[in-house]
Amino acid sequence: MKNIIIKLIKFFVLKILYFNKKTKILLIDSLLRDPSYHIDKAIYYIKEDQLIDYNNSFYIIDIGAYDGGTSLYFRKEFPNNPIVAFEPNPKMLEQNKNTLLNQKIEILPYAVSDDASYVQFNITNFAPSASIMQPDDKSNIFKVTEKVTIQSITLDEVFLKKNQPDILLLKIDIQGAELKALKGSIKTLQKTRLIIIEMSNHEIYKNSCKYYEIDEFLISQNFQILDLIPSLSAFDLKEYKKYNLFKFQTIEWNGIYCNLNYIKK
Repeated sequence: MKNIIIKLIKFFVLKILYFNKKTKILLIDSLLRDPSYHIDKAIYYIKEDQLIDYNNSFYIIDIGAYDGGTSLYFRKEFPNNPIVAFEPNPKMLEQNKNTLLNQKIEILPYAVSDDASYVQFNITNFAPSASIMQPDDKSNIFKVTEKVTIQSITLDEVFLKKNQPDILLLKIDIQGAELKALKGSIKTLQKTRLIIIEMSNHEIYKNSCKYYEIDEFLISQNFQILDLIPSLSAFDLKEYKKYNLFKFQTIEWNGIYCNLNYIKK
């Protein structure tokens, strides 16, 4: 009886983010979970834990800015630091450009990747899942509704023009293309203190990076993981059985990494 009550509590505090009627797959979150917890935790390491030294000249980078919410949150916490947001989705860019500019946030309309070129951007029926990566047909989660050609760029190219400044915080959430962005940021990573990065262990997108690939790469660049926070869960209604309705599968996490070169001794 106790286990049933616990399962019922879990079920009724769920927030449905997306439901694919055809494949019967739910993407879910908990109403009890703070969606900005991973951001707050990274800020805690900087401000409260004082893990690293920094000043107001250090940049904050938001790759995959989407609606600009995270960039605005950064501006609230770091009112004097320069912030650069990247968002290649033309619709999201148009909707939020003025709001970000009014807060002195530089916004660039590029996909950050491992080279500078023109790439296909897949807009799907679940707006936050748009990506330069193609949704995997086998995952049966997202459907591409529109394809547009956009320009990709490397982070090193952008910040070379800014004379390779110090980076306080680098946030990357670009739906399976995170490793591509990292590989185009070798010089920038050398001057980056903290990274917040989305990671997955599921083939939601074709040829998308897995969490262990990101972890191995960041370790090779002298970063160490500080925290790993669950982000997104899924439930396949087709696999419903009487006693496993409440078995959800975590498919995405947010990792927080710190550059060992800058940790206070």
